Amino acid sequence: MKPQTVIALMLLVTSLGCSTKNEGKPSCEDACRVANMSNNDLKAKFGSKEVPKRYAFATPFVEGESYKEFKVCLDEAVKQKTTTDALGCSERAHKVCVTVCEQAP
Repeated sequence: MKPQTVIALMLLVTSLGCSTKNEGKPSCEDACRVANMSNNDLKAKFGSKEVPKRYAFATPFVEGESYKEFKVCLDEAVKQKTTTDALGCSERAHKVCVTVCEQAP
């Protein structure tokens, strides 16, 4: 491939907002946040309702232990006649996701 072609391709990729370098694996903190985004938030941030592949490794943690923690917190909110926001259920679930993710092999 000619050097001019390589440069033209790199300029095209950059102009499209694509990365030209390997950005590495995102942190568990970031991946858990992205994997737990609503479809609307995903669409707004990434242009698609799909969790981007580089963050998808956190999806099992969000759907597993994090979800279980949210349900426990939801039950507490019902018993206390309050809201999940008041008890910080989303943040509690997020912390569980990050912890489980960081402990994963």
